[in-house]
Amino acid sequence: MKYILFIASFGLIFFSSAKDFYWTNSNVFNSPIEDASLNGRSKVSGIIVNFTDKRTRVTLNQQPIAVNDSGYFETSIVPNGFYSFKIECPDKQVILLDSLEFLPNHIYHGDFQLYSNLIIADTALSAPIYTYKPAIYFYPDSVTEVHARLYPMGSIDFSYPKYQKDGWTVTAHPDGTLKQGNKSYDYIFWDGPLDISFPEEQFSTGWIVSSDSLVGFFETTLSDMGLNESERNDFITYWVPKLKKNKRNLIHFLMNKAYDDIAHLKVYPKPQSSLRMMMLYFDAEEYELNPKPQVFPEFKRDGFTVIEWGGAQANIIIEPTIIRIPRIGKEVDKPVIYLYSEKTQPFELSFDFKGKLNFTHPKYDGSWKGIMHPNGDLVVNNQVYDYLFWEGSKTDLHSSIDMTIGSIVKRDELEPFLEGVLTQMNFNDREIQDFMCYWVPRMMVNDQNFIHFICNETYDEVIARMNISPTPDQMIRLFMVWGEINTNQEKPLAKQTFQTIKRTGFTLVEWGGSEIEINDLSTP
Repeated sequence: MKYILFIASFGLIFFSSAKDFYWTNSNVFNSPIEDASLNGRSKVSGIIVNFTDKRTRVTLNQQPIAVNDSGYFETSIVPNGFYSFKIECPDKQVILLDSLEFLPNHIYHGDFQLYSNLIIADTALSAPIYTYKPAIYFYPDSVTEVHARLYPMGSIDFSYPKYQKDGWTVTAHPDGTLKQGNKSYDYIFWDGPLDISFPEEQFSTGWIVSSDSLVGFFETTLSDMGLNESERNDFITYWVPKLKKNKRNLIHFLMNKAYDDIAHLKVYPKPQSSLRMMMLYFDAEEYELNPKPQVFPEFKRDGFTVIEWGGAQANIIIEPTIIRIPRIGKEVDKPVIYLYSEKTQPFELSFDFKGKLNFTHPKYDGSWKGIMHPNGDLVVNNQVYDYLFWEGSKTDLHSSIDMTIGSIVKRDELEPFLEGVLTQMNFNDREIQDFMCYWVPRMMVNDQNFIHFICNETYDEVIARMNISPTPDQMIRLFMVWGEINTNQEKPLAKQTFQTIKRTGFTLVEWGGSEIEINDLSTP
């Protein structure tokens, strides 16, 4: 068995089990296919040789796919992303497949047998994928110009600030602030496709962690590893919502040299201490695994220090049969709340979310109570946070949006478009970076996206009503609703306008978003 890690557009790695397929022929092979017409998209097709029982069903994402009298089926072309493809047959029947094609990545020829009610399903489809959100922090002893160059086993698809031909050059400050031109950053962000594999033994060390233990596990493990509070919170709020979808996860960390072997980072001046980590995880619910706990090398921050973390979902792939189809649905993703007070003072914040909460950090128990500071630090239960985080599910979001208002934005226009909106809304550099690094990699897989923003008072009405004491002098709240649009829009959309709010006194800033399925923009 071989573990194959694909790191690409969304930083996820999918898990596929060989038990889903039964081959009768050693003539099976896979072959990459170049098809420019399928750029960023995929389709599945095949022939059921003995298609005689009409109870045999082929489904894509639980939607039925027509099978003609000759047994041929073909899905429509779909965006790359998460997906479930199934062939279900009546009891005691054997399905013969003459061919099965997953375009543009894999083709299988030969005779296959799919036995009664065995399913090519849920975990069977994916394309090359990303390590999610590698974030690089620099902490010099004094203000220092830092040059960094990355040598990944692949390429860089998105970076913020932008990766130039010779790398990144920033002016780093002792508090971790990075300056480039007139912009400030908390960290350097990158992601991109890598094609690497690991032996099975790679996952003999690590931990099996239940979904309700994730936060405590990461708080302890990342602290033991050497991450500070801000770095830990950035990691937890990004990764825990993804891992909580599984009841149990196997978690393994690639540390320092193991990470450097797949994505070498060269920094000048040379750091006196550095810590690089990439988390690998996969759904361990159906597997009997007993890994030994990892032992981390001792780490001490001494002098100019570089910290980097990232992660990816790891797959065990016996026969890679993979496409990617995005999770489109009802998720309200990563609303984060920043508080900026003119003086150090206590606060209490609650919100009435018109849906179901899935995850919060710190833990939300009817409200958050803590101390806020002028620099934006929030102290809750003796822990320091950069922001308050929540995520949830909402069933009626699509019906709340006027689809005749918004913008259609092409892939290469995403970054300047979003930066322009956020700047007009008076987001600061830190908030812009957090927003861009979360959303742009997800949106870049589409040629063009429909984008609509829910702002301020409408945010209260549609997403969540805010209750906070003391009352802010200013509130800036922005929620982005977006989705892929494949066809040309004949009827012009009404452009949105944005109010620029002057940040004076106690200011609250919140942003979030949701990906929805776009069918027709001609009607609200």
